[in-house]
Amino acid sequence: MWLIWLCLLAQASSEEPGFHLSKAEELLRLGDLEGALSEYRRAVEVQPNLAEAYCGLGRVYYKMGDYIRAGEMYRKALRIDSTLVEAHFGLGLVYSKQENIGMSIEEFERTLKLKPDHKMALSNLALRYLAKGEVAEAINRCKRALEIDPKYGHAYFVLGLAHLEGGDLTKAEEALEEAVKLDPKDVNAIFNLGIVYMKEGKTEEAIGQFRRAIELDPYYSQAHYRLGTLLMRMGKVEEGRREMERFREISKYEGEVSNLRFVLYVNPVPMTDKERAAGHYKLGLVYERWGRYDEALREFERAVEADSSLAQAHFEAGEMCLRLGRPEDATGWFKRALKLEPGSASAHYNLGLAYTKRGLYLDAVEEYKRAIEIDPGHVSAHFNLGGVYMLLGRLEEAAEQFREVIRLDPDRELAHRYLGRIYLKQGKEEEGRRELETADRLKKARR
Repeated sequence: MWLIWLCLLAQASSEEPGFHLSKAEELLRLGDLEGALSEYRRAVEVQPNLAEAYCGLGRVYYKMGDYIRAGEMYRKALRIDSTLVEAHFGLGLVYSKQENIGMSIEEFERTLKLKPDHKMALSNLALRYLAKGEVAEAINRCKRALEIDPKYGHAYFVLGLAHLEGGDLTKAEEALEEAVKLDPKDVNAIFNLGIVYMKEGKTEEAIGQFRRAIELDPYYSQAHYRLGTLLMRMGKVEEGRREMERFREISKYEGEVSNLRFVLYVNPVPMTDKERAAGHYKLGLVYERWGRYDEALREFERAVEADSSLAQAHFEAGEMCLRLGRPEDATGWFKRALKLEPGSASAHYNLGLAYTKRGLYLDAVEEYKRAIEIDPGHVSAHFNLGGVYMLLGRLEEAAEQFREVIRLDPDRELAHRYLGRIYLKQGKEEEGRRELETADRLKKARR
């Protein structure tokens, strides 16, 4: 009876909205945004008018960079409970990202009316006043935040920006140094401290800060630009050019990402599901070209969420999982892609790759064969099929595949090398030596 009662209690607890809220908060603290999102949604299912759950959803969407949905959730929370402090604050952050200075100021002021000692509202309000050019007002708000918490790094950061804007480099340096001391990973504080040092003529110190910013965020384009500029001024031309080239490369992708993100996440323009899916898919492709595979995967997932019939998004998500070393996840994506497009040689080939990486060699053989049936000239499918046959000890079948690879692509060095090794194992010494010599010649020619 005691055990039954405990089971019933656990079941009842899991049906309480508070249970899901607590679980969501813990997952959010651990950085599991998808898990937190799921728990907040469950809380809403249990109690549809739970303002705290909608506020939580707003926080998660904000952390995901989806400011449109974040705003929707915060507004929903406030329609239920207009006194919810964190919903006003969160909505202020959303309006800041959408560059709606007036509305963001209103929401931060509402936050402070409800909770006058809300230090984050004060420092973010200071940022908004700074954006309006009201330096003195920004400084006053930062000082108020620091009266509440003398160790609040963000207030020192904004205070440093305000003094920098006002031309007081000494005070800007003091504030930004304190911000960096309190949070050594605040990349924006580090970068702006570099700007202050640069303006003060402290070139070595400035270079140190820009390098530090790049260490923390390799995609910080302005840090590369400033570092490149200073290095070239010091006569370190080659190193400076490398930084400027990196700046140009990042800027190229930043522009594309910024434009697509603005449409998808910032500017609330009505879209159909298919239009939204196409936007996420395009953004994923940009991240993929940039080499930012985690972000690319997230966008392909969102494309599928908007339109589950978009086969290419399933395929690209699978490719990203392979690049990220997640072959089990890749398997699922490629299978779903093949349900939508059974005749895709690329999807069969990549599913074969996923099986190979998982050690499921017989499954891999079947997928490579299917890819070849659809596209007999698929060189990589022939090559990988040969490799799997070697792993399975099926040497004659492997040799047949490598011969086909060489017929299709005579300069494929590894096909000659593996075929040569197979011949030697089979006692065909002359053929083996000939293939290995060809492989060595091709390798030498590539140098």
